Amino acid sequence: MPAYYNEIDTYAAQWLSNLITAGHITDGDVDERSIKDVKPDDLKQYTQCHFFAGIGV
Repeated sequence: MPAYYNEIDTYAAQWLSNLITAGHITDGDVDERSIKDVKPDDLKQYTQCHFFAGIGV
């Protein structure tokens, strides 16, 4: 299962996507929505969830 990364900052979200593509962090989906808009049902498919993920380090 992919990981879930939540990051509202566009630059940091792109950085996360680049790290995923390069294989430096766990494969997953980057969600740029506000944490206020994320619902529990949105996360059911994930075994790892990273909120306010920053640049993944």
